[in-house]
Amino acid sequence: MVTALTAKNKVGMIDGTVPRPPENDPNGAKWDVCNALGNETRIYQLKAEIDNLKQEGMSVTKYYSRLKTLWDELDNYLEIPTCTCSATKLYTAQREREKTHQFLMDLGSESATVRSNILSHEPPHSLNKVYALILHEERKNIVTQFHENATPDGAVFFVDPYITCDVLS
Repeated sequence: MVTALTAKNKVGMIDGTVPRPPENDPNGAKWDVCNALGNETRIYQLKAEIDNLKQEGMSVTKYYSRLKTLWDELDNYLEIPTCTCSATKLYTAQREREKTHQFLMDLGSESATVRSNILSHEPPHSLNKVYALILHEERKNIVTQFHENATPDGAVFFVDPYITCDVLS
């Protein structure tokens, strides 16, 4: 990726070392065109990373944080409608549903039941609510596993009558 951007003289536009000229500079429009060509590559890369990201052994928090970082960067490249009609609100709601589905699709199988419950809820939960529900389920599963693996209370006081102490003899 870096090699391709270097060949097109676009690395500085991506890493910020070549800033956009001021608004009144005639080179600003040229910079925008050149930068837009590089943005498509980055948008594609971000979408591919998002599509390929799976929970696979990560905690829900780590998985969601990684996904959110990618979404936030992608959102910087996407154009949001700026009109005062309902299009902006509709676009924002649609983006949130897409993110919610993406998050749920790539969770591990241990979240299947809560995922099914979330998807059947009307109206759909917000992304933050979905994250909270999945996180709660993960924590509940951790506590359950801990209790299943814990030593029963009575075993702590078990005394083996055949063990003798040579020090006191």
